[in-house]
Amino acid sequence: MDFGHCPEITVYTGCCLFPPAEQLATLWAENKKALLSMLVEVHKGVRGVVRDKKRKPIVGAMIVLNGGVRVFTTEGGYFHALLAPGNHNVEAVADGYQQQRKEVVVSSYEAASFITIEFDMDNSIFGLPREFVVATAAASMTALVVTACIIWCVCSAKSNRQKDGFHRLRQHRDDYEDEIRLTSMGSKKSLLAHEFQDESESDEETLYANKL
Repeated sequence: MDFGHCPEITVYTGCCLFPPAEQLATLWAENKKALLSMLVEVHKGVRGVVRDKKRKPIVGAMIVLNGGVRVFTTEGGYFHALLAPGNHNVEAVADGYQQQRKEVVVSSYEAASFITIEFDMDNSIFGLPREFVVATAAASMTALVVTACIIWCVCSAKSNRQKDGFHRLRQHRDDYEDEIRLTSMGSKKSLLAHEFQDESESDEETLYANKL
């Protein structure tokens, strides 16, 4: 029995898990050819190495075979998977890199096909091209700055208009107060003039009357 792609394989030759010692030679003779054929088959399938553009091995990259079975790269970026003869799709996935796809042909008479998968850096942001995201962000920031400048100019103009209005109102009020002050002073002067005139006339009349 082959439990997936794990390195352990369990072979059952009968219903008895622990056959007697005298039967071992017979069991070996009956299954020798099949066991040797199995040893040959484990070298078939697909194997390879996963690395980046700088030829640095990528450990822990996931290799997906035909959209189902998954294996992971080991030290040095190596992997090996058992596959039946025929065409197979191989996908390689690793964090921070663009997903890679390859198609391999597994032969019935040759050893495992060796492939090299090179990853490119993942330039996408939120699934979108980095250039598009950067351009959009720059345009948004420019629009935000322009909007802020327009708002500041409008608020500044309104503030200056209000200050000018208050200044004019204060100036008119000062002029009005000056006018009232002058008017008040003029009325007081006229009253004093009248009082002085009346007093002078009365004094003259008194002196004239005394002379008479």
